Amino acid sequence: MAVDTVRSALEFRSFLNFLGHIEQIMRGMAVLGPNPETAKPWISSGARKLGLPVRDDASGDDERKRYLNGPLPLSWLEAAARLPGRSLHVGMVLWYAAGLSGSAEVHLSNTLCLRFGLDRNAKYRALRALGDARLVMVRNKRGRSPLVTLLDGCN
Repeated sequence: MAVDTVRSALEFRSFLNFLGHIEQIMRGMAVLGPNPETAKPWISSGARKLGLPVRDDASGDDERKRYLNGPLPLSWLEAAARLPGRSLHVGMVLWYAAGLSGSAEVHLSNTLCLRFGLDRNAKYRALRALGDARLVMVRNKRGRSPLVTLLDGCN
């Protein structure tokens, strides 16, 4: 009986701490205003469920990382555009990943492709088409993302 009472008291105290935390968040938001641009990035994802403004770019990525780095060879793009399916889409994702890593050799993950609206089957079909056109060299390992090397595309 005494153990249940102590447990109930601890749960209630935890609940009160939670409410205090929410109150602090609300006060911080009231000071900052309802503008999502000024919201603090340290607010937990639970704040979003409560309808509080939360910055979407809390990942900390630089704005420069959100651009496609060039130069991209026009002959490569023309060749990829003539291929079937989503080959050009996957090619653009490859160039984006290569720009981020600073290397012509990139691991093409399903997660990265999903960011661009590509499922894993479309990714593999496009990689096969790009490889057949000698625009990329693909090395597959079971259970791993394919390692793709961008080639210059000059046949």
